[in-house]
Amino acid sequence: MPNVLTTDNRDSEFVQVGSDIRGLPLPPTFPRLFQTNLDSDEQGARFDLAIPVSDRFEVTLGGDWSTQFNARPLLISSVAVLESQGLFDGAVETVQTPRFDLDSLGGFAQARWKPIDGLTIEGGLRWDRFRYDVEPYTAPVHYSDTDSR
Repeated sequence: MPNVLTTDNRDSEFVQVGSDIRGLPLPPTFPRLFQTNLDSDEQGARFDLAIPVSDRFEVTLGGDWSTQFNARPLLISSVAVLESQGLFDGAVETVQTPRFDLDSLGGFAQARWKPIDGLTIEGGLRWDRFRYDVEPYTAPVHYSDTDSR
């Protein structure tokens, strides 16, 4: 394996098609028109260093790091706007699940040995450290926009 440094950056934003559940028998405080979303950003890097000891033995050392956050906003839409304009307006924004941050750091060592032709023995060790934070979250009991029910 050659020596490699790779980096990665992903920024994702997904907006689902609006849901109209006005016909379901739900509590009156439950929104009838809504869109669930995902906002995610991840950055990371990885490094692999291959060290050939001989033509039959190689050691690879490396490490990786990443950080990401995820948020899940919930957009509640107005029945009046949907009926008059055919649009999910997302007039009220709340939180579907709390935002969280995840950081990871890892390192590894791997050896590859070919004692004879046709036989390869591989093994290694890996260490990982993860840290995550979740924002305080209280699920809403009701929504202030009575027009969305």
